[in-house]
Amino acid sequence: IPPKAETQGRTETIIGNWMKAKRNRSQVILASKVVGRTANTWFRGDRPSKLVRADIFDAVDKSLARLNTDYIDLYQIHWPERDVPWGANPNRIGAVPRRSDAAGVPEGETPIAETLAVFDELVKA
Repeated sequence: IPPKAETQGRTETIIGNWMKAKRNRSQVILASKVVGRTANTWFRGDRPSKLVRADIFDAVDKSLARLNTDYIDLYQIHWPERDVPWGANPNRIGAVPRRSDAAGVPEGETPIAETLAVFDELVKA
C-alpha cells in the first residue's frame, strides 16, 4: 500500500479495534514499527522524519493508542538510517542536529547506536 497521510496508522487502528472486540490481546504477538528518514513529513506533523528519541517515543505512544494496548511485543525500525557510521557521536541523543559534528555525521542524520539506545530505554520502561 503506498504511504498516504490519510491512511497512515489505519492498519494499527483496525487491529486495535479487532483485539478490543475479541478481547484477545494476550493471545496475539503484536508488532509495529517506527518510520525512519522519509520525505513524507506528515509522519511527524509536517516536520522532517528522523529517528531521534522524541520522535521514537512519540511514534510508540501513537501506536499504543491506535492499537488499544499498553504494550507492543516487537517494535521495529522501518527505513533505518543506514548511511550513518556505527558509533558516530553516540552522546548526541536528544541534541539538536548540527551541520556536521566531529564524527562527520551530516545534519539531521541519526546514528544507529543512538537509535538502539532509545530502543533500550523503551525495553526498560
